[in-house]
Amino acid sequence: MSDNFEGTEFFGDDDDKRSPSEHFEARHSPRLGYTFIEKSLGSLDAGMDQFDDEEKIEADIYANVAVFREVMQYIEEFGIYLYSRLDTDVDFIQAITGTMPQQVKGIFESIRDGELDDVINEYQADTITDDWLKSQFGYDKIEENIDEVSIEDIVDNPSDLTVDNLEEAISVSLDHIKGQLQDIAEFFLRFEEPYNAVKHGNRVYPMPDSEFAIEGPDGEGEIELDMEFVSFLCKTTGDRRGGELYTFTAPVSMLRDQSVSIVKLTRNLYTHMYDIKQKVNESVRTGEEVSLDPSLYGVAASSDGGSQFSVKSIQNADTTIWLPENAFPDDLEQYELPARNKVAMAMRKRGNDMVVETEGDRKPSYEYPILFDVEMESDEDHLLGMNFTQNFSFSLYQLPLWQFLELDSLSDIEPIEDVVMEYRGESATQHLNTPFDLPELPEPAFPEDLEYMRNVGRAADSEIWLPYLWPSGIGHVVEFYREEYELTRDVAQELLDVIDQLTEDNVATIPSVGILDPNDVDEEGNYMPIESQELRFKMNGIILEVDNETGGGHFSLVPGSDPRYERQEQGHVEGVGLCLLEESPEELYELFLDSGLEAVTEMSVVRDLDEANTILEAKREYGPKFTWYYIDKFYFTFFEDVPPHLQDV
Repeated sequence: MSDNFEGTEFFGDDDDKRSPSEHFEARHSPRLGYTFIEKSLGSLDAGMDQFDDEEKIEADIYANVAVFREVMQYIEEFGIYLYSRLDTDVDFIQAITGTMPQQVKGIFESIRDGELDDVINEYQADTITDDWLKSQFGYDKIEENIDEVSIEDIVDNPSDLTVDNLEEAISVSLDHIKGQLQDIAEFFLRFEEPYNAVKHGNRVYPMPDSEFAIEGPDGEGEIELDMEFVSFLCKTTGDRRGGELYTFTAPVSMLRDQSVSIVKLTRNLYTHMYDIKQKVNESVRTGEEVSLDPSLYGVAASSDGGSQFSVKSIQNADTTIWLPENAFPDDLEQYELPARNKVAMAMRKRGNDMVVETEGDRKPSYEYPILFDVEMESDEDHLLGMNFTQNFSFSLYQLPLWQFLELDSLSDIEPIEDVVMEYRGESATQHLNTPFDLPELPEPAFPEDLEYMRNVGRAADSEIWLPYLWPSGIGHVVEFYREEYELTRDVAQELLDVIDQLTEDNVATIPSVGILDPNDVDEEGNYMPIESQELRFKMNGIILEVDNETGGGHFSLVPGSDPRYERQEQGHVEGVGLCLLEESPEELYELFLDSGLEAVTEMSVVRDLDEANTILEAKREYGPKFTWYYIDKFYFTFFEDVPPHLQDV
């Protein structure tokens, strides 16, 4: 950030000159947001005298929603600060201004799923969570001087201690901190979509009259509760089939109380981390020793045991109503439905059984590539307490070879009426009401070579992906190694090196078409799709060319070695085409679904914006290599009106 604030000098309290980053980090205050929340809580009843009774109730509900919004914003701020502490090489200003909401969500998902190690290792290789937390909370300095520090000097009430020494106190504190971080992460992720409803469009509706008509097995019943509710008009995000609408309704008192409880945990950890960092900065700047005054957690009998959020829900496809478990009326028990989650799993054939394995992660991986819907009672998060469903998804283009072969072999034991579920060393068998419906797979080409390549991956401890389409000539190479050499680790690695060299310029593309709404933007700044669909997988890369003079368009499929296809780093998105079209977005969408890429030659290009009914923007996203080829994505996106990012083009 060296280009910023070049005309400004910053000084500290002792008149020492500071960099812009040092200045803003010293001025950054985790106490400010929390103080404002306390002010809001203390003034919930302020100004109510000017309203009539009905307005008072609605104003009170919304005032509590405002506290919820401020708490979620404070947790988001904490998430950004957490993220800023991961990469020690990034300037503080750049870290807190350049961190996107999706990155904050990602770190909270990793904390919730017990995968903080993976996030830390992206920035600090071979660093485990405990060591990183020690450095953030000052425990590493205690360990360096363990013989000179007494635990009685750190805690306020030594008589309440439940540990015998500092080593044990640090261990207990780390477990307590990780538990509190998980509580914070779960709260933020649980209420993320209602929070978005407040932020984007103020989609909040007070419900002073808390009556619900619920239709169940015994007919329709009226339920009236002595509680004030608030309802949010939400949109699903991420893996949850982004963009679907539903209402989320909860007692406003529950929302406020849980918000207040969780923000106290956040304040404590946030302030502790910040204060330790500032003292370390001061020591580095002055060269003098400072007292860190670290806090310990969970080491005394009076310690706060954390915050538990046990809720129950009644729901249908359009509505979710949440209630605290201790306030859940007996009348509603029969209507309580299990919550639904997505869990990444692997499917295997073991003897005559179908085995489904998982670690409970919510994102597909090479080891667990299939995303299943599971149903769980209340907010229980233990997989063996979940109900297995037959709703699952995966991409055949991006499927590990081993998983394809396992799915193919499972057809040998149909019908499958029982499933063995394995979760972190535990197993349970679930009986299915209807036999499991295996996905239809293409007949495997060169089955002997596929099985051989699975063994190559095992020998070399490398990821081998399914060749959806075999690249030219590669099958002969695999066959040669299979027939001529005994498979060893060295032979396997040599073959993979040969394949990598021969396929360096191989590229495949997943094209997609979509109608986007320029007035509907998610928290990441992306336009929300009105309709979208992937088109047929293509070998080679797509080059789009539009002649604005003649009004014609055409496309080419070219190898990665083509000079027009200059490969960029993974994740890079570039615009490759922009034109005005006579057809409507709906007509173009159907044209692409019917004709595929040939639709490019059938659309009508116009020069004047007044004559256009559609703005077409084409983009390419460069993807990773999947053993045999890189897989890129090519987007044809249609706008009925000029989107904000193109208004100056």
